[in-house]
Amino acid sequence: MNDPLPQSIVKSADWVLREERGPGVPEAFYSDAFTGTPEVIARWRREVKVVLARWGAAGETECVVSLGVSELLANVVRHSTTRRCWLRVLRVGPDVVVQVFDESKHLPVVHTPDDLAEDGRGLWLLREMADAFGFMPKQYTSDTGPALGKIVWFACWDAFPEKAGR
Repeated sequence: MNDPLPQSIVKSADWVLREERGPGVPEAFYSDAFTGTPEVIARWRREVKVVLARWGAAGETECVVSLGVSELLANVVRHSTTRRCWLRVLRVGPDVVVQVFDESKHLPVVHTPDDLAEDGRGLWLLREMADAFGFMPKQYTSDTGPALGKIVWFACWDAFPEKAGR
């Protein structure tokens, strides 16, 4: 099921837990590279909820992160030619940050949805629910040389109540 991205993007294509300490180092993170499909989205939505529960995240955070992972991976499936992506979930003190890298250079467009529209509100909803949201171009090395992709990310502050306010 794993489909590793070029090594310049991710050093390991395995879903890993790392718990490290030190200045500027996240307390823990999970990451994996894979090709997005609807079945993979459902799997990662469940997996991320398990990870956050293990870390002791608040229930509200689990819901926002689950929604966010679904939305970002669905956008990879919908808009990226290769559907290859890299998901990373970081725990930094009381906060959680989720990043999705894909090989499409087209940055997302977030707009206020029309009340009657059948789609187009996922990123808007995520931006409204998360404490921070953003995206940026990201260079990587493809099989044919340098290429441009992007990282879309969101964050939930004070996601881990026992660490809030420290």
